[in-house]
Amino acid sequence: MTELSAEITNVEDILKENLAIPEYQRAYKWTQRNVQQLLDDLWFHFNYKPNYRIGAVVLHEDEENKLNIVDGQQRIITLSLILFNLEKEIKTDKKLMSNGILVRLTLRHQISIDNIKNNNEVIKNFIQDISPEKKSDFYNYILKCEMVRICLKDIDKAFQFFDAQNARGKSLAPYDLLKAYHLREFEPDNPNVLQSVENWENAVDTQKGANLNKVISQTLFRLRRWDKLRGAEYFENEDIVDFKGVSQSCHYPYVRQALAGNAMHLSYKLNPFMFSEKFAQPIFQTNQVIINGQSFFEYIEHYRKSHDFLFHAEKGYLNRVYFGSEEKSLLAFLNSYHGNWRVGDQYVRNLFECVLLRYYDKFGLDEIERAITLCFRWAYRIRLIKTRVFFSTVENEANSINGLLFHINNSITPKDVFCFSIPKYKVEFQAQDLVDLEKLEVDQK
Repeated sequence: MTELSAEITNVEDILKENLAIPEYQRAYKWTQRNVQQLLDDLWFHFNYKPNYRIGAVVLHEDEENKLNIVDGQQRIITLSLILFNLEKEIKTDKKLMSNGILVRLTLRHQISIDNIKNNNEVIKNFIQDISPEKKSDFYNYILKCEMVRICLKDIDKAFQFFDAQNARGKSLAPYDLLKAYHLREFEPDNPNVLQSVENWENAVDTQKGANLNKVISQTLFRLRRWDKLRGAEYFENEDIVDFKGVSQSCHYPYVRQALAGNAMHLSYKLNPFMFSEKFAQPIFQTNQVIINGQSFFEYIEHYRKSHDFLFHAEKGYLNRVYFGSEEKSLLAFLNSYHGNWRVGDQYVRNLFECVLLRYYDKFGLDEIERAITLCFRWAYRIRLIKTRVFFSTVENEANSINGLLFHINNSITPKDVFCFSIPKYKVEFQAQDLVDLEKLEVDQK
């Protein structure tokens, strides 16, 4: 065997191998939510999209020809649990689990034991709801799902790889997981894959505009969660479910509007002379159902461009907006007033940007400068009336049914938006560095 081999194989072939969990492996930490998500993904692809690549497994072959799992333990154990429970329900000659990894497994952590017990209950409940005739098909489908198999011969390299993945190395960000998930939804011959990946990679940490952290973590994630009156301070791996949607083949009535808009935009690109120019731009809303695959990448790129249009340091629309007697543009003012660097001020600014983006998302440039004034006054009044501003402070405002964001979400026209009135307030925070901010607020009343 060469020092390193990599191939695409299937779950059945991997589980037939002499797998082992090495002592240096961490505990089995998948929770019931992780297992439910895997089950849902498997079931969805089983019903709607036959080809499904689950992920990768990294193995180290030792001197006894055991294949120690370096990376992929969580999925391998979970898949084994699913197949074990299915085997008990169906007639099959395979019986892979009778001598599989679950039988040979030595659990060294109590948390592993607890999680396996809890997750097994989730799996049993899920399988109970499957009709008898489909259980066998589902079992065989899982066995044929693809996995990337990477095998290392050198134990030092195996430890180096393990350390890089689990200790010293940079763990996968939620964006990496989203990228992998939605790339799997592309058709194999889709010519737009490379362009989607290139746009995504350019946006990871760009210094020339809104990066993925700004657009996804601080804007779209928060707007989508606040639309459901939920918390959104941190965007973590477990939250990527908020950006998982439905496939192009989905037939649910509520999805048809998003699918129709997507189809019209694609048709315009193919033949612009036959369709109205209003379909020239992708048709998205921040809180819409996500269409998996290419549409997701276009969704993110659309809001990167929208964010840059409004807030780009050099070319953003807010560079053209001046308040009262201020000689600086609003964007220049927000970037320079004394104290703008404080954590609380950054929270307020994020709220302002989210609310204004939501207005622009719904109504475009109609009455945009009036909207900028309203959003600014509503958001920055928080800084004037609060001695200390926490994330929970601005989130309470975002989730309030009496707040501006809720009002915009429920408005039909810009005229409806401007029926909103900001409650009267008393300035409580008397720090000297807020004099300019207070003056700017007063100028707009």
